[in-house]
Amino acid sequence: MKTKDLIAMLRELDPAGEEQCCIDNADIWDIGVEPAYYDGSLHVIDFDEDRRPIRGRRMRSGKKIVLHPISIQDALEYDNFVVEYQNEEDRKRYEPGDIEERRHDKEIEMIVEHDHFVDWVFMKIQRQRNVPLGWVNRIKEVADKFFNEQKIGPDNPITKVRMGSSYHDCRDEFYEETFDVVWDDYSRILITVKPKATE
Repeated sequence: MKTKDLIAMLRELDPAGEEQCCIDNADIWDIGVEPAYYDGSLHVIDFDEDRRPIRGRRMRSGKKIVLHPISIQDALEYDNFVVEYQNEEDRKRYEPGDIEERRHDKEIEMIVEHDHFVDWVFMKIQRQRNVPLGWVNRIKEVADKFFNEQKIGPDNPITKVRMGSSYHDCRDEFYEETFDVVWDDYSRILITVKPKATE
């Protein structure tokens, strides 16, 4: 559908422009312009006078206007997002699923954070000396223990996010500034918080 056709249909359906728009019941988060080939070819459908599809094609040249939807479930990954239930029946129907969705999102986030930290520790050790095969699990165990004790992740109070950057954008730099990783002469893997990181 062309932009002008969409605008015309919206004006016909809602002249005042006050009704909510949705995509499969999800709100519209953003609208952007992207190449037609981006994230899969653009599907263009031709219709007859009764809006029945009669032919279609996939396009990879030109541009496309993309409407990005966002649902309650999508928004739950944001810590400060609040769900407003319309009444008690609404709450009983949806709140348990919303709580589970938020818990699941946090669980996945922490798994990703954990694996990234363990990989970072392993790379730091590898730069100090070659890692024998038998030491791989031991290094991972030390990194795992430290991660859980320090509660590393975006919610950690010592995490410092730079202006204009997300935690994920500056995560490795944050690790470098915050933690020391040493394989000492006694074959101990030591991970510590640098003093300035706690100031």
